[in-house]
Amino acid sequence: MRLFVANCLILLYVDLASQTLIAHRGYSSEFPENTLISIEQAINHGFDFIEIDLRTTKDGKIVLLHDETVDRTSNGTGHINHLMYEQVSKLDFGYSDKFGSRYSRAKIPTFSDALEKIERNVHLVLDLKEVQYISDIDNILDEFLFEENHVSFIVYSIGHGLEVKKYFEDARIFLALFTTTKLNEEHLSDVTAAGFDGLAINNRLEISSADFELIQSKHFELIFSNIGSIKEVDPRFLVNGETKFIVDDPRRFPSDYSNSILVHTKNYILFHNPQHEIIHETSLVSFDGKFSAKNLEIDENGLIPTGHLSPGVYIARIFTNMNSYVLKFYQSN
Repeated sequence: MRLFVANCLILLYVDLASQTLIAHRGYSSEFPENTLISIEQAINHGFDFIEIDLRTTKDGKIVLLHDETVDRTSNGTGHINHLMYEQVSKLDFGYSDKFGSRYSRAKIPTFSDALEKIERNVHLVLDLKEVQYISDIDNILDEFLFEENHVSFIVYSIGHGLEVKKYFEDARIFLALFTTTKLNEEHLSDVTAAGFDGLAINNRLEISSADFELIQSKHFELIFSNIGSIKEVDPRFLVNGETKFIVDDPRRFPSDYSNSILVHTKNYILFHNPQHEIIHETSLVSFDGKFSAKNLEIDENGLIPTGHLSPGVYIARIFTNMNSYVLKFYQSN
């Protein structure tokens, strides 16, 4: 990030190209999730970080699967913990509801199958749906010579994370956060005391100003999941250090997005100013002409809040000493 001066304010210019993208279950927008072809294509498309979900079959085989059952992504049914590996290995995991018969030969990979396809310079993000086989995960990673500093774990309780730490002292551990009820001083202090590195936050959570300040005060590393495009990201987390984003499709999160001067994201307009232009005037009008405002509130990070606006189409304008910028956007609920 770089600094520039505008109207005597020190604003942050956010270099969005510095943000880290993590391939969600491989390249899952174009290929069946958690399959070998999805992993291979994520690597081919330049992902340095790949997230996969790990579960176990009835006979203890560690396989790649997000859901508790095989129903959604295969032509079979049943809880993965109740099925033998021989049974699930015969199923079609081409995710026909999404891809039709295009990938009907896709099979469920074991963890070992996946590691055979992943280069050692790729960083693994392992979403642990279960932790009772963590010692087996440790052995498999050792077998394939994966170093701990190239592995991160997403866990679902502090107890699970502490179990992981018994085997992986140098790996990074992120506690999954799917509800704001866990956003309190006591719980986050417990996360810090456990020695975890950060939080894996569901992007659908509505983070209040108080919650945001609490997260920032802990200096956690952050991973955000359920990201469709950069426009869905809370920009407060873009301007406060590097954040990692788990994405299905990197094309909707372009690395050169920082070339855009005005960007409407989640309840904010984000103003980039790489040329250090001086702001003279700002305005915002609704497309139907029923709302208008000038001299918009813009904070030290270049953020203009829009969450207070009624749903509808708006036009924002910023006039500087060098240019004028116009952005048309839709504000949802």
